[in-house]
Amino acid sequence: MGDGTTTNHTSPVQIGTATNWVSVAAGIAYTVTLRSDGTLWAWGYNLSGQLGDGTTTDRNSPVQIGTATNWNGIAVGAYHTAALKSDGTLWAWGSNYFGELGDGTTTDRISPTAVATASPIVGLFRGGHSRHSILVGISRQTLCVTGSNDDGQLGIGSTTNALNYTCNLVLPCTVFATVKTGSWNDPTVWTCGTLPTTVAVVTLKHAITIPAAYLALSAVVRYDAGGKLTFGVGGRLKVSQ
Repeated sequence: MGDGTTTNHTSPVQIGTATNWVSVAAGIAYTVTLRSDGTLWAWGYNLSGQLGDGTTTDRNSPVQIGTATNWNGIAVGAYHTAALKSDGTLWAWGSNYFGELGDGTTTDRISPTAVATASPIVGLFRGGHSRHSILVGISRQTLCVTGSNDDGQLGIGSTTNALNYTCNLVLPCTVFATVKTGSWNDPTVWTCGTLPTTVAVVTLKHAITIPAAYLALSAVVRYDAGGKLTFGVGGRLKVSQ
């Protein structure tokens, strides 16, 4: 929970007194957060060093990860963490059993370790229980992957685990689908990493918001289970065959 105890709670409790949290990511029994001052904080389970505080000690309240003040993106897997700095560098720590850190080894890291990629990175993606990592390249048409691949989840044409990031160009698609909740003008919402246009077919798999005073364009809008479209003030959707 991060409230300084190990007591279960059935209703929300405040974590500390800080009021400048801007992002949060949760793995299995641990949490990593980003503050508006560019600092990273973490708490919870820490067997593999996934908190990044230089120890493997569990924490029941937020501890700062290093002293850097230029973090601007975070993502977590089952027991590993990755973060971007404002200078574009990628850092990772925690469990590395399957190579999910992408540093060329299977050695766990208990503090942030620099990781090289073949493409400049603008986005990080991990599932809360994943043992692999996915990055989005600067063009938003490049995907970089590493880690567990027993079921072919890396999409690299094999089922061999990867210890380093492999980057591949993803060809533009003709049908767009939402991959998470968000706003229509947020490129990370769409599977191809680009915004729908007047010739695009859009499938809404989750709730999507058209921001205030924004004109959304699409040829066709389809709704899967859970799909929902809401509008901000002055937001519009133009559907043109």
